[in-house]
Amino acid sequence: MDSIKPAPPTFLDIWSMLYSNGGTNYSKYDCCCLWDSLSPEKQSELYNNIRLRLEQKRYVSYNAYQAMQESLREIERLQHHAAPPKNYNHSREFDAMVAKGCLVTANYNGEVGIYTEADAAQHNMTIIKHLHP
Repeated sequence: MDSIKPAPPTFLDIWSMLYSNGGTNYSKYDCCCLWDSLSPEKQSELYNNIRLRLEQKRYVSYNAYQAMQESLREIERLQHHAAPPKNYNHSREFDAMVAKGCLVTANYNGEVGIYTEADAAQHNMTIIKHLHP
């Protein structure tokens, strides 16, 4: 089975979110330099972290550069303290978890798997599809 991989986020994708949140063009160059210094995986994690925080109405600094730095620190802290997510693909618990309606297909470290919505949020995964009974 071929896995569908969404296009990786670009600087303009993250800048659009940060600018809409109150960012100014004053910090755009610094934000772009920081973005360009990150690996594609870190860029995706940063984009997903900020997107999720904004969707959940959680605080994201109006200073775009500061928002990026704070999100990177949060990602680092979560990765050092959190156990890796359980991939429910081909597991015995799969049917029971689908019946509960809490599984998603998501991308974790470049591989698509089946995870709980909570793990996807905690690990800033890109959700591809929600699995329903």
